[in-house]
Amino acid sequence: MSDQFDHTEVAIKALKKEVFQLQEEARREEQHLRETCEKVIEHHLQTNQQMLMHVENIELLRREVLGLTEQLKTVKGFDEEDLDNIQVLGEQLVNAPLFHPQYEKMLAQQAAARQNGHPFDAQLRQQMEERLEDFNILPGEIEIKAGEAILKAFQEQGTPKQGLDIELATEGLLRLASLALQQSLADNLATEKAAGFLNDLKAGLKACTARLQNEHRQVSNSSFGRRALQSEPQENLEDMKGLQDMLAKLKTAFEDTIRLSAPSPLLEEVAEQFGLEDDEEYRQALVDAFLEDMLDESEGLMFSEDFDADSDGLFQDNEEWEDENWAPAENPRFPIGSSVAVITSAKPFKGFSKLDIQGWQGRVVDAYTNGTVIAYEVVLDSVTLQGLPEKFIRRACEEDYGSFFRYEFEETDLRPAEARDTEAEALASQRRLFHRYFWGEISQDAQAARVFEIMMKEPAAEDIDNWINYFRKEVEFPFNAQVEGLILRKIEPGTVVEVLGIEGLDEEEDFGLIASIRKGRAILSFPLMELMPVNDKDPKAQALLDYRLWADLML
Repeated sequence: MSDQFDHTEVAIKALKKEVFQLQEEARREEQHLRETCEKVIEHHLQTNQQMLMHVENIELLRREVLGLTEQLKTVKGFDEEDLDNIQVLGEQLVNAPLFHPQYEKMLAQQAAARQNGHPFDAQLRQQMEERLEDFNILPGEIEIKAGEAILKAFQEQGTPKQGLDIELATEGLLRLASLALQQSLADNLATEKAAGFLNDLKAGLKACTARLQNEHRQVSNSSFGRRALQSEPQENLEDMKGLQDMLAKLKTAFEDTIRLSAPSPLLEEVAEQFGLEDDEEYRQALVDAFLEDMLDESEGLMFSEDFDADSDGLFQDNEEWEDENWAPAENPRFPIGSSVAVITSAKPFKGFSKLDIQGWQGRVVDAYTNGTVIAYEVVLDSVTLQGLPEKFIRRACEEDYGSFFRYEFEETDLRPAEARDTEAEALASQRRLFHRYFWGEISQDAQAARVFEIMMKEPAAEDIDNWINYFRKEVEFPFNAQVEGLILRKIEPGTVVEVLGIEGLDEEEDFGLIASIRKGRAILSFPLMELMPVNDKDPKAQALLDYRLWADLML
């Protein structure tokens, strides 16, 4: 009997040792995962800040080169063909669309953070931490069983279960196992129960280690992780730096030419580097190729594909529908404007494994067919929208330009339904949620809060109608502004004008609001989006800055 007792004691002791070793292994994996995630976050913080710095510098240089290009026309001593070549090059680089549209949003957020005194790095870090959560894997049954065994053992020895339930929910098995080992829970159990208890912990910790290793592998193998962990320099940053250097050299050559009132010797170096002896078509092709490469490299730096291991967006596209000829469907089963409900059960959203589309309702806004399939474009109703997770809507606004309320379904996915709201109520709900999250954190960002308030004056109205009402009813005129001249060249960039009021909406060129401005003695019509404040600190400049934030992303 004594030999059996000794044998059992040795077995329990060996199990305890195994459990302790497995706990240490799981801790190392957890620490490894945390270190990798922190390395990824720090890398992207630095890279994003460097990229935004280059973007800001390039935008400034582009405006300066544009102004100098106009001044060159007054310099004598140029061969007419050389002058044309130089001006064409300057205009090509200045007017080319260089950046992914999200950079405009990032720059606007950065400017708003500076204006409101909030650290922009903290905002970026929070966004990245939230996106890294998409790689989290929930504990499986084995881990849960081990956690429940620990809770039960604590309860049997008189420890309140409620507090430990919170530990399990917030910290998971690793934290509970550490508590169990510290308090020697197995020693308080009968031999048979102790062996079963330790075996449960052993299995749970193995599963925990495997889960952490899998999370680490997913983070490391994602494009987000690969960019952060590779040792090679980022090509997109090198390209941005190259473009910045090109523009700086061009600016210096132009300034020297204007100062000398004659062609600068630096122009020869510029001509040689940029190939001005070649014909215009070839030069344009080179510039286009350079810019296209730069766009390809910079596009994915800080957006959705960086954060997802195997998905390019929240909603998985139906690849069978791509590259086919679609036409409006005649006499569809669900007419445009009719209410429908989704009967198909599916959870197609990366990072939202519990979000099922079954039961969603909305209205048909389009129906089209490729001859085989009839597809319906459906806008969700206000009841469905109010039930969507806040994090889901926020992420859709940050990464997919607010595409959380419009989806495509096949006819077999839908059934007729009774309307639960009016179209105006659905539209108001869509707009309220979009503007609540698209512009930034309205509880912390004063500019985001102002834009949200303006858009919600008439929730079901178009954005531009809310802007017209805002400028006509709440903005004090006149105020001074300066011409930016990114699109129109009617007035010299940097020219200070007086904004007298808002005339209305540009219906032809989609320039948004048209302002009445005074330039000297002349009263002119000019797009408000082409004006910038003379002084950002002037209280009257606030309305123009807010409108520019909206216009840069929406027009």
